Order: sequence, then C-alpha cells, then structure tokens
Amino acid sequence: MRTVEEEKNLESSILTAVVFSPLVGAMLLMLLRPGDAVGIRTGALIASLVTAALTVLAVVLYYGEVMTAGVISGSYALNCVVPWIGGQSGSYLEITYRVGVDGISVWLLVLTALLTPLAIAASFSSIRDRSKEYYVLLLLLEVGMLGVFCARDLIVFYIFFEFTLIPLFFLIAIWGGPERRRAANKFFIYTLAGSVLTFAGIIYMGSITLASSMNAVSFEISALIELAKNGEIPVEAQWWLFLAFAAGFAIKVPLFPFHTWLPLAHTEAPTAGSVILAGVLLKLGTYGFCRLNIPMFPVATRQLAPVIAVIAIIG
Repeated sequence: MRTVEEEKNLESSILTAVVFSPLVGAMLLMLLRPGDAVGIRTGALIASLVTAALTVLAVVLYYGEVMTAGVISGSYALNCVVPWIGGQSGSYLEITYRVGVDGISVWLLVLTALLTPLAIAASFSSIRDRSKEYYVLLLLLEVGMLGVFCARDLIVFYIFFEFTLIPLFFLIAIWGGPERRRAANKFFIYTLAGSVLTFAGIIYMGSITLASSMNAVSFEISALIELAKNGEIPVEAQWWLFLAFAAGFAIKVPLFPFHTWLPLAHTEAPTAGSVILAGVLLKLGTYGFCRLNIPMFPVATRQLAPVIAVIAIIG
C-alpha cells in the first residue's frame, strides 16, 4: 500500500513519464540493427503502448486528485515544477519546467496517446525503407504533441509546439508521395514564419511581467492569465499580442487564408502522418487559441471575435 508521500511523488512525476516515454522508446529503437524490421516495428508499437498505459494512469490520478483534493475542473492537477533558468533569489528571470493538466488538456493527452499506436500499426505494411528512422520520428513527434498539452510555461509550450515541426517535416519529405518535398517545404515555411511572430509575442509577454506586480520576467501561463484578469496587460498591447500569437496558431489550425499548405501536406504525407496531422496536430492551433489567446487577451478577443468568426466561416 502506497504512502501519501509516494502518491504525491507519483502524481508529480507521471506527466513527465508520459511526455518522455516515447523519447526513451526512440532511443532504444536506435540501438536495433536497421535490418531487423520486425524488431523495429514491434519495439515502436510497444513504446507507444507503454505511453498509452501511462496516460491512462495519469487520467486515473488526475480524477483522483480532482475528487480527493477538491480541485475544480478548470484548475490544473498532476503539477510538476522544476526550476530551469533563473528563479534564484534576486533573479529577474524565471523559466521553469512546469507541467500539469486540466479538463481540456487531459483528454487531448488521451487522444494523442491512443492515436499514435494506431498510426504505428497502420505503417507496418506500407513502410519498408528506412523503417527505423521512420518509427523514431513518429515517437519523437508524439513527444512534442504530448508536451504541448502538458506545458504550463510559455517557453516550454513554445519548445514543444515548434518541435512537432521537425519530425513531421522529415516524415513528409522522405516517406511522402510524388510531391513530398514541395509539400514538406511549404509546410515548414508556413509554420516557421508564423511561429517567429508568436515567439516575439512571448518575449514581449516576459517584458510585461517585469513591469507588473510580479517584478520579474516570468512565463508561467497561470500567472500571465492572472495579470490579464487584474488588467495589468495594457489594452493597446493586447491587440498586437493577440495577432502575434494568432499568427502561429492560425497557420496550425489552419484558418483562411493560411490554409494552402494543408491539402498538399495531407495528400503527400504517409498514412500515419495524415492520421496524426488530422487527428492531433491541427488541434494544436485551436488549443493555443483556447489556452493562451482567449484568457490572456480577453479585451482583444472580444473585439476580434467577429473577424475570427468571418474567417472561420470562409474557411
């Protein structure tokens, strides 16, 4: 029977285990001989199933914490906080490895963990060349997707959000259809261009926290939302920040007129790539709008809502 301390340790570490277990699986796959196709396929599937099992455990622990600790459904649970850059006494910079899930992200976590084994299994008969690299990239893509849904720090969120670009680029460019290179390049250029503006917005948010009551450069999402509630994010800045964040998220959704990369990427991607793209990756943009834009820039959201609605209808 576990003690209370052991239960707390499990709850605080389970999300880290979920996010990085595919990475461990990818590293183990790299040790196998390239000619061992059966071993590579089986190893990749086992690694994804282990991640799925850990995700199910995380869901059980999440609802256990919600019910026993009185955590309301809109709050984060299974929190893990590890100092990363700064954060010491007197430091003006605090970038923290901070993960947790709430009622929205926990089910997106489940979706990712359940779709990945299906995508891997669907590749058994179609992927014959360079199979080891293929399955390693699929597992690395899963790391990025899981990390986005768990991140509670803007810098950590951005790292995972952008990391998903790299494995999918190679999956399309190497194992895609006849126009795979054009599709991969278009996907990469579109996504990277929008993300540069998003990163600029993130850096500006850090400067706002330094000038606020926090008196330090912090990227904790919950703290930034609290600043927005207290009116400490200037209204005139909210417009530009909303647009900067939306630049990266709108391309990922994708919203009109930033959608032209998607038809080509979908048709040229391998089957598993299309499954992951449609099932999870396109939801990252909408998740970013819901998780960041709406709560952090409420005034700009209300003012720009009709414009977003029209763009969505056109799409």
